[in-house]
Amino acid sequence: MTKEDKIAREVKDKLIKEAYSRVEALKAEGYDLEGCSSRLKQWLEEQEEVKEVMMVYKTDLTVKFVDGTQVGILLGREHLYGRE
Repeated sequence: MTKEDKIAREVKDKLIKEAYSRVEALKAEGYDLEGCSSRLKQWLEEQEEVKEVMMVYKTDLTVKFVDGTQVGILLGREHLYGRE
């Protein structure tokens, strides 16, 4: 897939929904948010639509797609509300 190829919104939505499903499964297995984020980052980097995944704080991710768009995955929202 090249940068010029636009990724359909539905494909990105499906990928992000799968990411959140994976987080819930990891939580059920006993992983804390940092562990979930680390494993999720690893999985996202394996997806062909994803160019890069960056950790923000200890638990949040920014996903950059090969078409140049990006999305944030906020798992540790407490730091946004001053509860860190």
